[in-house]
Amino acid sequence: MEIFPDIQSFLLDSQSRATIGTAIIVAVAYIFKRMVSPKSRLAWGVPHQFSFRLLDPNKEEVVVRTREIWVQNTGSLRQKT
Repeated sequence: MEIFPDIQSFLLDSQSRATIGTAIIVAVAYIFKRMVSPKSRLAWGVPHQFSFRLLDPNKEEVVVRTREIWVQNTGSLRQKT
């Protein structure tokens, strides 16, 4: 009892080999893209005035005023183990 009785002729067919090769290339490209692309993308802005009180290195308080805040995350850092 053979599951694939005509597997040899299927693998020898040039169109079948091209289809399998294309599928393998697409799968490898997709996996590579997932490995090197950032995990998340976020861009967020608020156009209002904000004031912050920060400590400088001399332990003095500094007031910083800004008219907008932007938070941008283009991905996560990968930690190498």
